[in-house]
Amino acid sequence: MQKSFLIIFTIVFLISVFVPCVIANSEIIVEKNGSFTNYYSKQDPIRYAQEIVKMSDIDKENLYKYTMENHDKIKPITYVALADYIFQKSKEDALFWYFVGRIRSTEDVSMCTDKSNLQQIAYYPMLAEKTMEYFAKQDKSFSVNIMKRALEWDETHPDRINPKWACYHGMEVFITGDVTIKPMSEYNKVQKDLRKNIRKTMY
Repeated sequence: MQKSFLIIFTIVFLISVFVPCVIANSEIIVEKNGSFTNYYSKQDPIRYAQEIVKMSDIDKENLYKYTMENHDKIKPITYVALADYIFQKSKEDALFWYFVGRIRSTEDVSMCTDKSNLQQIAYYPMLAEKTMEYFAKQDKSFSVNIMKRALEWDETHPDRINPKWACYHGMEVFITGDVTIKPMSEYNKVQKDLRKNIRKTMY
């Protein structure tokens, strides 16, 4: 009985403190959908990617061209969000750029001090459903070959935007109004460790 009371008290306390902070935070958008209310950051990477998925083909083509010429200026999740559009041109290219986006996005998410950001990785396949269906039908050697190419591309294109973009999906932004990342001196090691772990899964 005492334990149940403590749990209820804790939930009520968190709601009373957390929700007003969210509403007062200019970084947060309040979205009402019937009786439900959603809160999300203006810079939420998943929302950003979902907006790309909903673009017209003309807008996607323009973004695709810009992305291919400005790898150092775009959020890596852009590759993931464009994968199904690229799929119309080339299924293999779509899978390659999906992997590039997933690798680089995961590297950046790994730089977030707020570990709750890791949950966004589970959304990536839903941003490229056709590409993932294609991937599921391929044999391992085919997929491993494309993954190797994506890893090599990632290694040979070190110029990239600051990883902070990836950290706006977690809880930290709701509490402080901003997000934090690990020291940039750790960035190179984070990338190397992830690539090493991915290569281990290939064998």
